[in-house]
Amino acid sequence: MTIEAPTFMPSVSTEDTNSPHVTATDLMIVEDNDTDFSLLQRAIRKRLPDTRIHRAVSHRELVTKLLKQSFDLYIVDMGLPDAIGNTTIAYIRSNNETIPIIALTGTGSIEYAVFALKAGASNFFEKSVPAFAKVADHIANFLEASRASQQRNKTLAELESLKTRFQDYAEAA
Repeated sequence: MTIEAPTFMPSVSTEDTNSPHVTATDLMIVEDNDTDFSLLQRAIRKRLPDTRIHRAVSHRELVTKLLKQSFDLYIVDMGLPDAIGNTTIAYIRSNNETIPIIALTGTGSIEYAVFALKAGASNFFEKSVPAFAKVADHIANFLEASRASQQRNKTLAELESLKTRFQDYAEAA
């Protein structure tokens, strides 16, 4: 089961003006199950080898890590040992309104999807090996959309600069 909400933008670097690119993505996976974490990590590394993957096994550990570092994207298990996933999603969302958050659950209940989306999740997946590959694809699509958006913004800024230069030239003539 996949339910999507709006897409969002990660950190983008424009150091190379001819080739904008998304900087290495810091991804936080909040997952207490070692097997699920390993399968998800493997799928993401296969599709996005430059992604830096971080892990928290509980809501409390995530809160501690957020005091030291921010992340570009979150994947949150809905069944954590110390919190319901929507609590964790709401906490992340309260600190950043635009950060992408993907919710995962071992049960494909529509109720979990609704709870996750109401809490602020951007997308929802039921845990399975095929779904983990879809999560990796979703992240890759998100990054590609960010690259395109960054290029569009750069082009618009260049056009605005040319417009200003043209107006200055016309006024001077």
